[in-house]
Amino acid sequence: MTLFSPESFEQKMKAGSVTQWSDRINRRSGRSGNISVLPLVYGTICATFPLLEIIMRTICLPIFCLVLLFPATLLAYTTHRTTVGPLSMHFGTSERLSKQEKITALDEPLELTATLENKGNTPLAVKLTFRTIETFELLDAEDKSITLPAGGTANVTVKVVARQGTYTAHYPVRMDAEFQSGGETFNAHIIQVVETVLARGERGVAGDAANTLPERGGLALATMNTYRGVWNYDNRPPQLLPLGFQGNVETSRASITRQPMDRGGVTRQAIGMHPPWQGGVGNVGVQFRVKMS
Repeated sequence: MTLFSPESFEQKMKAGSVTQWSDRINRRSGRSGNISVLPLVYGTICATFPLLEIIMRTICLPIFCLVLLFPATLLAYTTHRTTVGPLSMHFGTSERLSKQEKITALDEPLELTATLENKGNTPLAVKLTFRTIETFELLDAEDKSITLPAGGTANVTVKVVARQGTYTAHYPVRMDAEFQSGGETFNAHIIQVVETVLARGERGVAGDAANTLPERGGLALATMNTYRGVWNYDNRPPQLLPLGFQGNVETSRASITRQPMDRGGVTRQAIGMHPPWQGGVGNVGVQFRVKMS
């Protein structure tokens, strides 16, 4: 499909060229000389491409107006919100959604508030479970139960703290909800992202030697024993292991090994890890301190 031909474009320009439009406006306003050609060029383009004019008026112009009227709202952070069956929930109070929360120091609790709303016409009994990861710890990690009246709302709180080994990064806190409605069991969850902004001296594991990363070079981490092993049960404080630890943790059976691994006939040096499974479940990892040269 041809949107226009050189002949049709020439005819449109003859019917109302930029120069002719400028002359007409000047004669009517009593002014002489040239005027701004930007509106005239826009008019010429719209006359040539009618579809473009429709797009500009119906899509681009409303968006531009919204940006001018509500710049803060459009650029604001909004939290995770979900609705499953009659239950709607989000982090923040019932009046406003939560902003992105921030932690600036280790071992200082941060209280998070979640709002639950029952949009049904019968009471709703909800079981809540909170989870987080790595060096974040929930101070009141036990399960909570709450009953929402028909059409009612309620707030629940949980406190989280960043422990030694936390980095400047973003850490999630998750709330799971389980409830029954109409003879069915429903599950839903929401996630609050917490930003950590920590001073340099508070990051990582204090006292461990740093591995120097050469300029334009690399580090073969799987061949090095300068890591610090760490493990924890879900929602429990991290447990640090000796430098270069290999083997199983007696209490949890979390394991860390450094050994060659063969996959598909290709052998590579690797770090093998298995999370805890005895006495509970959780996480395991290794930390390397790296210094840029």
